[in-house]
Amino acid sequence: MEDEEIKKLVFQRNPPTIKNKIECFILYNLGFFGNKVETAKTYKEIIENNWIGSVSLRSRNKRINRNMVSYGISIENIPKELEKWKQNGIDEEEILFSKTPPDDRLLFQGEIMNSIQGIHIVYSTLKKPMNIALKEEEKILTGINAIIFLKQNLTPSSLEDIKELLKIFPNDVIEFSTYEIELGSLRNRNTIIWEVRGY
Repeated sequence: MEDEEIKKLVFQRNPPTIKNKIECFILYNLGFFGNKVETAKTYKEIIENNWIGSVSLRSRNKRINRNMVSYGISIENIPKELEKWKQNGIDEEEILFSKTPPDDRLLFQGEIMNSIQGIHIVYSTLKKPMNIALKEEEKILTGINAIIFLKQNLTPSSLEDIKELLKIFPNDVIEFSTYEIELGSLRNRNTIIWEVRGY
């Protein structure tokens, strides 16, 4: 299925919702979630674009556990990491590569969703991979407390992006990371949107 067909399928649902990883990463790559880090579909693309720093690898296949992620892999160690994934039955075409943001500047990360009490945030301030950080330190804010917290820490543009996504996908969860600096593909943002999911 072509990218535009998948996008159309997502928005034919009432309300719109994202049902698997493939749908999520197609919309992510189209820039539909707003601010994101630079991504690549292959190791070759990374080399051709002269990436520097470190890279994270994430599964973009709906049949693979969503926790399958490798963080902070140096460019020269990507082939070794790809070999590890291959030994676990995951080929390169099932992987999304993304530049690793400066986690030393991370404020907090987590998930935002709508709830009966209003906006609901589950987050952690630990500077660790999100799955680990939320297991080790989970904080929760709901309703007006959640709104105040977001207003205090997100740039106005980042806050508007999240509000818009919650409006478009009212039943889905938004995975995000907020930093003390502006970064990403769009100006005036300090928050990266990693996923929007209803799965």
